[in-house]
Amino acid sequence: MKPTLTKAKQIVPNNKSGFFISVGCPGCGGRLELQENFFVLTCPHCGSTLRITMPEIPPAYMIPARKSRREIRFTIDRHLKQENLPLTASDIQYRHIYFPYWKVDYIALKQRNKIVERHVGDQFEASSYGPVRYEQVTRQEKVVDISLTPNSLTRMAGIEQDCFPWSIGMKAEYVRVIPFSRENIDDEYECFPVLKSWPEVREDIEKSVTGQDVRNPADFGNNKTRLFRVTGSIIYQPYIISECSSGGKFRIFVSDAISGRIVYSAEDDHPFEEILPGDDPNFKFGQLGVDFHRCSVCGIDLPSVQSYVYICDNCHEMTILEQNPLLEKSLRLIQPPNRNGNDRYFPFWSMTVTSEEAQKLKRMFGGIYESDRLVVPAFKGQNYEALFRLAKRMSAAYPKFRLEQAEDALDERFLPTTVGMHEAITIAAIIITREQSRRSRNVSDDDIYFEPGKVELFYAPFRSEHYFFVDSVLGAVTFEKNMVD
Repeated sequence: MKPTLTKAKQIVPNNKSGFFISVGCPGCGGRLELQENFFVLTCPHCGSTLRITMPEIPPAYMIPARKSRREIRFTIDRHLKQENLPLTASDIQYRHIYFPYWKVDYIALKQRNKIVERHVGDQFEASSYGPVRYEQVTRQEKVVDISLTPNSLTRMAGIEQDCFPWSIGMKAEYVRVIPFSRENIDDEYECFPVLKSWPEVREDIEKSVTGQDVRNPADFGNNKTRLFRVTGSIIYQPYIISECSSGGKFRIFVSDAISGRIVYSAEDDHPFEEILPGDDPNFKFGQLGVDFHRCSVCGIDLPSVQSYVYICDNCHEMTILEQNPLLEKSLRLIQPPNRNGNDRYFPFWSMTVTSEEAQKLKRMFGGIYESDRLVVPAFKGQNYEALFRLAKRMSAAYPKFRLEQAEDALDERFLPTTVGMHEAITIAAIIITREQSRRSRNVSDDDIYFEPGKVELFYAPFRSEHYFFVDSVLGAVTFEKNMVD
């Protein structure tokens, strides 16, 4: 029996912090601001529902300059005054630079082998000459600590020069940027080229991060760090170089054209002509795509929720934003024996595994695992540990569920699919690697590879009980409410 479904609620991002990208609406040309992880939004000017597509190769962005020459000169004069030096003279000259940096995001799976000393009891010794003496009894134990954390960093992408900072630091996490293009560069600015390719940078980052395993040796065995979902983009940072004479000396200042802060200063040092951009290898950058978010069958706007899977309210055809031959192009759901209007339906990715892989999973998950499927939540969670526990529980419970075909639109009871299929496969590989690391000190890179036989999306009903969600079919699978974003 089909569920009674109505139009999904619209969700419009209202968070005004973080890394924002400014683009133009293809309908009215109005400016839009979107966060890096938003890919569906509603234009506030014309009401069009839009879809953002990320390129396969790293995109490039630029931070618009905010400080004028007058403001930069004021900051320099204030600096000179604090140093009891003469202020700038009328011969001050300026050069405007856009300098490139790589922004790299990744998830680090860290295994740290430690020896900890645990208190196991107290030992008493009676004495007739004084108070009872005692000492604590301890025991050393080997502990494998495994953590999973998202990370972001920036590295210089242009020619290495002392006058430019090696990294733009935390700024890359909250700035507002626009897509890089020649028409977006002010006439007075020159753009330094990217000299370090993405493969080179990725290899350098992986060596640098995993090199910590050698610099911080384990108490036993070897520490290990593995990177997942490594993505990169270019950010062009604006600088203003000021050259002037002060107190009979030649001085140069490099100022951040966003905050106005002086990032470099020197006496009798680099003249302008010595700050060279380097040869341009003419790297190609990926471009963001902005298009109307519409059903490919009937042309009606799809719901403006953030999801990888939609069912059209008009023709009931399913739209999947990710295409892959492994993906089963159908949507199924589990109906509870006693239907409750308060049930919430959570999405999950189901992945078939080989019999060899299933035996490996059974050893990791325990004797309760009797399935050829690995099930991964298709919604984002705030707690990785809770997400892993839920994946193990749903994988073990999957054979006991009866799934039906879902053919209509999804109403407010159904959470959107905010974890895509490719991301889910990565999470599955992380789960397997994490469990293997707990049980073995020698997990090779070959063990990390995971490719399912086929993948399908299904919805499972859960009811609210105190601080938990409990599945409405078996009453056995639970997860914390605060896990859901």
